[in-house]
Amino acid sequence: DYNSIQSGNPNLQNALSHNLSLRYFSFNLFNYTNVFAIVNYSKNIDQIRSITNFDNVISTNSFFNSGFADESVTAIGRVQRTFNKIRASLRVNFNYSKNNQFVQGVRSINERFSQNYTPEIRTNFREAPNVILRYGYTITNNNQGTNSTTFKTNAPSVEVDAYILKTFTFRTDYTYTNQSGVGPSQSFQTWDASLSYRKDKDAKLEYEVRANNILDIDSNVSNGASNISVFSSETFILPRIVTFRMIYTL
Repeated sequence: DYNSIQSGNPNLQNALSHNLSLRYFSFNLFNYTNVFAIVNYSKNIDQIRSITNFDNVISTNSFFNSGFADESVTAIGRVQRTFNKIRASLRVNFNYSKNNQFVQGVRSINERFSQNYTPEIRTNFREAPNVILRYGYTITNNNQGTNSTTFKTNAPSVEVDAYILKTFTFRTDYTYTNQSGVGPSQSFQTWDASLSYRKDKDAKLEYEVRANNILDIDSNVSNGASNISVFSSETFILPRIVTFRMIYTL
């Protein structure tokens, strides 16, 4: 790359990996409750790690078998229950990882702990419009030895799917994302929608008008951390686009 060089090592040996998983599933037909949980633990010995050195803005990386173990623990769970035509659920995700890193010949431990909570309510009607209300909350703590950062993300969203007069289908989804961490908080909104027409369920032709990036935002921002840096990345988005589509089903 223009600012980094990597070199291989012919003397590398295979790492040894230990993995332990515990899974739980439960489905109750009487009250329509669905529960599952997964816990996974892994430990890597003689892991292939990189040594990073900096010369001004140029970084060089070489690889070796580390004598220090890297560990990670992941826990995922979901509880879901249906009340007539309404389904409520809660998903949680926890992840902890500990990695040994080597920069300028100095060893440090990089620890990361992330939490994600996603409650959701959705309807399940045959004729009436269906709505999905979702809220995502994520908090990530990074400890890079001498540097600690915390990132928080809030992302409420709504999706609507409506079948109108047995010929039109209207779909739209909107998400508001707010992120805070290093520097001032940043937020952006995304909104897409489509309206399609099919004469009847047996018709082969379907016509659709679709609008992307209705709010015409310029970019979205994502904060994160790697083993040697804390970064904020910006993804530029195409301007508002409205397209007309004709779909033929064989």
